Amino acid sequence: MDKEGENIADQETHSKEDLLNIRDFENALKETKIYSGHERDIIDILQEDLRSTDYSKDSTGLEPGDFDPKELLNHNFEAYKYTRGQLIDWIMIIFEQLELNSEIYEDKLRGFLVNICSNYRRVPYHHFTHAFSLTNGAYWILSNIGKEGPSDEKQGAYKFFSKDDILGIILGCIGHDVNHPGMNNGYLLKTKDDLLILCSKFTDDDSVTTISEEGMSSHVLEELGTDNKNSVLENMHLKIMLHCMDILPKEKADSVSQAIAEGILCTDMSKHGTLVEKLKAIGEKFKENETYTPTQEERTFLAAMIVHACDLNGLILDYDHSFKWGMRIAQEFHDQYCAEEKLDQEKYGQPLAFLKYTGAEAFKKSQAGFCKNIILPMWQVLYDILKFDRVVIDNIEKNQELLLEGLD
Repeated sequence: MDKEGENIADQETHSKEDLLNIRDFENALKETKIYSGHERDIIDILQEDLRSTDYSKDSTGLEPGDFDPKELLNHNFEAYKYTRGQLIDWIMIIFEQLELNSEIYEDKLRGFLVNICSNYRRVPYHHFTHAFSLTNGAYWILSNIGKEGPSDEKQGAYKFFSKDDILGIILGCIGHDVNHPGMNNGYLLKTKDDLLILCSKFTDDDSVTTISEEGMSSHVLEELGTDNKNSVLENMHLKIMLHCMDILPKEKADSVSQAIAEGILCTDMSKHGTLVEKLKAIGEKFKENETYTPTQEERTFLAAMIVHACDLNGLILDYDHSFKWGMRIAQEFHDQYCAEEKLDQEKYGQPLAFLKYTGAEAFKKSQAGFCKNIILPMWQVLYDILKFDRVVIDNIEKNQELLLEGLD
């Protein structure tokens, strides 16, 4: 492998001790560009949030034994209160609560999580705290399945999923954006970024992993008549995740790694419309029969959709928390817009207009439209099928109203 692809497990320059004291929340400000005009709104909002919330006193001094597992059952869990190392502690608790420790090499779990965490870049949005948010969102869904459904002795996660499915969901969430550079697939493809080289050259190392990534693909996407050849980022995330995977017993490696692949490869937003149409078709079966038992193919699909839905879980949170997540993705998009402006326009074309931050009013309208057209249709059908707590549906609808409040 040439220079572009070497040392993938050493992307993060911080020592292990530093890693455990880093908060991605702070990094969004420390690493930001100097902006003026409308785009300065993003930084001002995040700086004000940091000044007004003294997280150091109530959270950063906590030890693992101080964590209450019940806090993870709050759909509005504030992940930014915690350092990266403490988020690893929370994930360890999620494994315990879901009784997954007996399914893995438990003594290797923390080392695995530290390794994955260290390979997340400290970009404004697609960082380890975002990965944790997905993981906790999936845990929340799995813990609440059937809460608002008909009384049935099979209620709960195991009405739909096996231990391998659940392990695949959680691990897929943890690794779904590892090494994300803060640029989207379109940018990487048109600029032939070094990450394209990285994806094509990254190969197995037997000293690191026992899982082969050769030929790994998504059966869900294949069945829907789509592929993942242009899913540059998702392929990279999957390859790195499997390359670092050393916690699975041999007898589980194939089934769980396939479940991980399904979830990660289905997070490509270019596949969103096709995935939601399939979800709606399954939802119709549950409307006709509340006690409908999904097929194995449908269970595999639903597991992948939990990962995809949780990747878009910012707008299910309470408004203030949701708005700040939105500001972070807005910053990352605007960073890409600025990068594209510097490219040869004749060769690469104009930057995509939606990436540019043009002020709070335009941002709120865009977020409200995203709520209405993307988030709510998917989460509503997922709720209709899995019958978890409706609070997240209410939040999406409320956030849409609050985003448009006072706007023309």
